[in-house]
Amino acid sequence: MKLPFHSNLTDWAPVFEQVDATFINLQVDATADEIAEAQRRHGVEIHNTDGLDLHDDFDAVAAVSMELDGVISARCWVPILSGALGVSTYCFAAPFNPYFLGQGKDPWMPEVTVYEREGNADWRAPMTAIANDLGRWAHRLR
Repeated sequence: MKLPFHSNLTDWAPVFEQVDATFINLQVDATADEIAEAQRRHGVEIHNTDGLDLHDDFDAVAAVSMELDGVISARCWVPILSGALGVSTYCFAAPFNPYFLGQGKDPWMPEVTVYEREGNADWRAPMTAIANDLGRWAHRLR
């Protein structure tokens, strides 16, 4: 049931191609082969968090998240955690999200910016918008 709300690493092409960053994987089920293919195809660094239990060790994931400049994620527990910790978070989501209470932003975590796709469209538009915003944001760090 959750599959339509999540992406593959191939969907991240706009982010990988436009944002000069080092990426840290917080996705529970991303395989080593998928990560290696994304690195090869897009020339990016994606570090796996070897030894970190991304599924059950929220304290450790919280500690890693707090050290990051930003988090990109589908609507799941990752942006909830990073947003609650005050980390700038860019969340791609499918519409309708009842948790927003009719607002354009998550009222519970103001650090989370949500990018919704249109209907059942692919993730290109939200990922491109995230990449554009991240490009402007990352530039401020230099």
